[in-house]
Parts: sequence; C-alpha cells; structure tokens
Amino acid sequence: HIVQNASGCDSVITLDLTINYTVDVTGTLVACDSLTWIDGNTYTVSNTSAFVLDTTTAGCDSIIRLNLTINQTTEATIGAFSPDSICDNASPIALPVGTPSGGTYSGSGVSGGMFDPSITGLGLQTVVYTFTNASGCTDSASTDILVMSCVGIEENFESEKITIYPNPTDNIVTIDLGKNYEGISVTILNTLGQEVSIFNHTNTNKVDLEIKGQKGIYFVRITLDNEKVITHKVFKK
Repeated sequence: HIVQNASGCDSVITLDLTINYTVDVTGTLVACDSLTWIDGNTYTVSNTSAFVLDTTTAGCDSIIRLNLTINQTTEATIGAFSPDSICDNASPIALPVGTPSGGTYSGSGVSGGMFDPSITGLGLQTVVYTFTNASGCTDSASTDILVMSCVGIEENFESEKITIYPNPTDNIVTIDLGKNYEGISVTILNTLGQEVSIFNHTNTNKVDLEIKGQKGIYFVRITLDNEKVITHKVFKK
C-alpha cells in the first residue's frame, strides 16, 4: 500500500501474510470386538460421534473424528479327543469336531483331516481349530492329546469301573479299581510321555499314590494282571 508521508514522499507498506487453516479429518476404522482409540477410550460398539480436539503447531484447531465399525467375533469351539492319549505307533484318528463348521485345523500331527501320531513325536500335542466369520473376525480353540511310546498293545477297557480321586489333586490320589486284582502296575507319565514314577501292588482294589513333580497335567497308566491297560488324565494343582 502506497501513501504519502508528511514530507510528501511515498510511503510503501508491504503485507507479508500467512493464512493457517483448521484441520478436520475423519479416521475410518474397522475392528473386531473392541478398539482402544487415540482418546484413550475402549469402544465395544460402532461409533461415529467420538472426536479429539487439539491445536496445530500454527495455533489453529485440529479436529480428528472417529468413524468406527465394530464387528463381533464368532466363538470357535473344539471337542476333546476320546481317548485323550494314543500310542505313537497307532493308526491316524479323526480330529475332534470344531464349530462353527468351515474352520481350519492346525498343529503337529494334523494331516488330511486326521491326527497322525507317527509324525508328532512323543508328548502332549495341541490341535487348534480356527474359524473366521464373514466380517473377517477370527477366533481359535484348542484341545490336547498325549502321544506315548507303547510296548505291545495298549487298550482302554471301558468296562473296568476305575475311578481316580481327587482330581484335580494337590499331591495324593486314590485309584479305586472296583474289585481286587492280583497284579497292579501304575505308571505316572508327564506331558512329554516320560515316566515320572512307577508303583506296583498285589491283591488289592484300592491304591494310594503320590504324583511327584510340578503342577500340571499327568497321565496315570494302570496295568491290571499284565493284560489290561487303562490311561487316565490327572491334574495336579
């Protein structure tokens, strides 16, 4: 802008102006079940009203708005192996049923819709069932089976009325055989299929034994009269 000063000379006034603007943006997000946003809140349902108000480095308002869609996960489940232990030289067995149908199985030993103990190695093996719904949300469930090294043929005799209590146990369990047996051998195995301890008894219908070792899952293999072999799972708490 040019004006004359009091002496009649030109006076030039120059403007150097910067215009800064308010920032207003919307973040569109999709999540499964819940989302913790930049405002520190956790949202479990869809939301289009949340916003954060801040100031830009230039001193103008900065508004960040939330456009959130929350989809729900469909719970996945898987049944238990029955029995929950198997010899390493046994034939492949069917995988437990997973729901909802249409999911996928994974884990050591899973092959062609079957569980094959010959390819897993010994120990506790975990099979996982994973289901993804139409919204893209995924859930998984798992079940375990113990693969053991077996000498000869091992069977589960369901007709034998054997109970083990208490289960879970702090340390000591009682095996009620239901009737007397001349020869009784009890082997405690850990989840790696390793023998923890062995107990032998004769002419009795009830056996008390101590499960040594840390807390966790153990397998009690009971051999009756050198011919019947029954395996039970015990939890040490």
